[in-house]
This record gives sequence, structure tokens and C-alpha cells, in this order.
Amino acid sequence: MGGSKRRDEMLIASNAEDENGYGSVDNANDTQRHLVRHQVLQRARNRLLVAAILSLVVMIAEIGGGYLADSLAVVTDAAHMLVDFLGFIIALLAICLARKQPSQRLTHGWHRAEILGALFSVLIIWVMTGVLIYFGVKRAMADRLQIDSNIMIITASIGLAINFVLGFILNFTCDGGSCKPTVAAFGATDTEHQSVNLRAATLHVIGDILQSLSILIAAIILYFRPDLTIIDPILTIIFSVFVFLTTCRLFRDIILILMEAKPPSIDYADARRRLVEIDGVEGVHSLRIWSLTSGVHVITVHLVIASLYDGEPVNARSILKEARHILETKYGVLYSTVQVEYSDDGMAFLCARTPGPSD
Repeated sequence: MGGSKRRDEMLIASNAEDENGYGSVDNANDTQRHLVRHQVLQRARNRLLVAAILSLVVMIAEIGGGYLADSLAVVTDAAHMLVDFLGFIIALLAICLARKQPSQRLTHGWHRAEILGALFSVLIIWVMTGVLIYFGVKRAMADRLQIDSNIMIITASIGLAINFVLGFILNFTCDGGSCKPTVAAFGATDTEHQSVNLRAATLHVIGDILQSLSILIAAIILYFRPDLTIIDPILTIIFSVFVFLTTCRLFRDIILILMEAKPPSIDYADARRRLVEIDGVEGVHSLRIWSLTSGVHVITVHLVIASLYDGEPVNARSILKEARHILETKYGVLYSTVQVEYSDDGMAFLCARTPGPSD
């Protein structure tokens, strides 16, 4: 056991040396990844701030338009915009918290604040959807009302135009005259450098666009058929259900992160294979992969190494550096912990008994 303890001390010391100078390339990669993460949050914050201001303007306009037109759809859309405004503010607060430095109590920092903010935003959407459906059903069962379709058309057109602007601001980055999409609202596979709160905000805006579109369609129908006031609540119900369905995938992604599931961008078997292929590594176990938030991944793993490889002593420090390099450059892992165990000291056997993921 004394030899094992000395080897562990050597590994810890070599890892410390690597952090203090030998691993300058890895440290540069760490700095680059943190910089990318900071830039993602900065862009998300700026876009959410603009979205909050525009949603407040639309809400005020729709309150006035809904009152003048006596339209439930317009008034409920104004309420939806109020919920969106609160959701954007919550997302902004969550992003600000996510940028705070780690502390002795929160050793990983506030990364999960972003996830909790997105979860709260989704729950707000669901509550608002339930309210809209309730009032839509109640309105459908009521007597016919006189609705001013002209005001509805004007209000819905303004709301739809501003919501398209919001969607563009949240979803596209423009540089040098060209624009490209930056947010996968419906959960595309490449979401590593996307803010989950920006995805939630995008779903808010999608809901607003659908709601404004439903109001515009209802207003046009009422313009030609004033007797079909039933169309106002029916379209409200239909599009409210659709908005709910668009949030289900994001909700699933949030729950998977909170359950510390493996991020979809990392292949577990491939990561294990690459580590085993390192010269001197005889086995890999206790490989754990999870995310703190979108794009911030963590890996811990135990490597079993031999004392000799091709007749030469195994360089544990080189194995540590290569393993970290693979995890951080190939898979974009922000935090990695690699433990090395010698196959001849019995520690690997004891650690291997720890239950791991099933095949």
C-alpha cells in the first residue's frame, strides 16, 4: 500500500506541474472554451434585453387594441406578451447568475441557474397556455359578441411584424452583410454553443407569432363574416395547444440536464474507445459524462495502466495529459477529472467493482 500511496502522490504532483506550466496548450484551450462560453452568454443577454423591450411595447399596444376591438384573442395575446416579458427578465437574471464565479459553496458556479431559468420559462408558457384554453372554451360557449375586425387586423398585423423582428434578433447573427441561424428552437443536434434560455425565449416568440397569426386569420374571417365570432376562441385554443407542443422537447432537454444525462453530442462508446487506445492504458472504468448546462460538459474517468509498456516504464503524466487533451479537444469538455490506477496494486480491481453504465 505504501508503493501505491507514493505513486498516487507522484500522479498528483505531476498533474499540478501540468497545470502550472507543462500543460500550457491545454490551459490555452481551457481559456478559449471559457471565452466562447462568455461570448455566448453575452450575445444571449443582449438579445434577450432587446426582446424584453419590444415585447413590452407590443403588450401595451395589444392591451389598447384588444379593449377597443372587444376581442378576447387580442387581450389574451397581450397577456401572453406579459408572460413573455417576465420570461425574458427571468432569463436575463439567470444568465447574469450563470456568469458568476464559483465559490466554496457552489464549486461549479451558477451554471445551473440558466437551466432553472429556462425551466421556469417553460412552466410559465404552460400556465399561460392553460389560461388561454380555459378562456377560449368559455368564450366559445358564450353568446355572440360584436367584434371590431378592423382594429383586430391592425393590432394583429403590428404584433406579427414585431414578433418576426424578435424572432430574427433571437435566431440570427449578422456579420459582414450575411446572416446565419444561431438557435435551434426545436432541439437540433448542434446546440453546444447555444444558450438554453435563448432557446426558451425563441419558443416564447414562436408562440407569439402563432398567436398573432391566429388573431389575424380570425380578424380577416370576421371582416367578411361578422357572424362567425366563434372563430376567435377556436383559433386561440388550436394555436395554444400547438405552442404547448413546441415546448415539450425543450422541457425534455432541461430534465435530462438536471438528471445529469450524457449530452447527445458525446458518444459514450467512442470516448471510452479513444481512452483505451492511449499507449499504456489497459482498461477504462467509472466513465461518467454529464452537463452542467447547455455546452458545459463534465467527465470523470478512471484509467487502469500497466507499470511497463513495450519494456519501458509507463509515463503516467503523459497519459494524464493525453487523456485530458482527448476529452477537452475532441469532445469540448470544460471540466475533466482523470484518475490513474496501476493494474498491479489491486486498486483497479476495487474501483472496477463500482457499478457503471449498462450496455
